[in-house]
Amino acid sequence: MIRRRPALALAGIALLPVLLAACETGLKERSETRQGASVMRYLFPEDATGAQMAPADLATLRVPLRIGVAFVPGDGLALTDVQQDQLLGRVVRAFERYPFVGELKPIPASYLKAAGGFADLDRVAALFGIDVMALLSYDQVQFTEKTRSSFWYWTLVGAYVAEGDQYDVHTMIEATVVDVRSRRLLFRGSGTSVQRGGATMSNVAETTRAARSGGFEQATERLIPSLQASLEVFRTRARAGTEGGVKLQLPPGYDPAASAPRR
Repeated sequence: MIRRRPALALAGIALLPVLLAACETGLKERSETRQGASVMRYLFPEDATGAQMAPADLATLRVPLRIGVAFVPGDGLALTDVQQDQLLGRVVRAFERYPFVGELKPIPASYLKAAGGFADLDRVAALFGIDVMALLSYDQVQFTEKTRSSFWYWTLVGAYVAEGDQYDVHTMIEATVVDVRSRRLLFRGSGTSVQRGGATMSNVAETTRAARSGGFEQATERLIPSLQASLEVFRTRARAGTEGGVKLQLPPGYDPAASAPRR
């Protein structure tokens, strides 16, 4: 009997892939969790399609611009107030070198009212002394698939199969830059992220929470160059007078095309 134990162990090892493959069948369960905030629902609470978005007034912009940056109120943002402030700070720092932008102020989401519309935007702009608002909207979807054979490992008594979760977290952040007075869209940018991984039942909540947070960070990182490129196009067209509905008011001797860091 003692001599047969190695053979039995080898047989068990040989059969393990078959057993694990059998465990895969019929044991998967897929779920979807979504959270988001729409800039259209914030600005046009009674008409989220924006059918009446076309502004009537000419946007007269005093350069350098005074811009506020804020997350649009939404459904269950998977970020703490501290994390939101950190992401807003990254957006602000990315534009500090542009003389075209004179002042950027991160605005806590608590100052914006859900479905507040332009009346709420006017109030926030007056409170913080800004002319232009960069509204950050987002959409994040988490797909989770439960599968008993996702995670397995050897114990002293053989192979142990632990139930776990495989997940995909898709995140999109968009910045919509609006002139408050004229209600005109000036420019926009966006960034996306996909986080994939797996977790056991004991740590799936913590792991997926970190993935959602990481999705916002990565999407913000990709948003910044998109927004910078849009700003470059906008200021070039506005300076040349080819940006329809926009007029720049420049201080004496000011060059809006300058890109050297401000001192």
